[in-house]
Amino acid sequence: MEDAGCHVTYGLVGLKTHAKMTLVVRREAGHLVRYVHLGTGNYNPQLELYLRDSVNARELLPDGRYVRVRPKDGEAAVDAQMDIFALLRDEARRLRRRRA
Repeated sequence: MEDAGCHVTYGLVGLKTHAKMTLVVRREAGHLVRYVHLGTGNYNPQLELYLRDSVNARELLPDGRYVRVRPKDGEAAVDAQMDIFALLRDEARRLRRRRA
């Protein structure tokens, strides 16, 4: 990627990171447009429903900070962190009931 002119930022030596971020900045029709792809862990189609967060593309700033924005009219807000937490909590409850 670096050979193609991309700026690549590496993680910390000895620390395995299960997250990926790609930020593409292009000039389109005289304006800068940003495309963001955020991923966690390996790309697992069974977890994709819970790990995706389409709202992040509008929240992520070029310096890596997040800004809270309201979803566009008709767009559902997605909170992947809370969604996966709820999934894990519900699964733990189900397993406890099964063992009882």
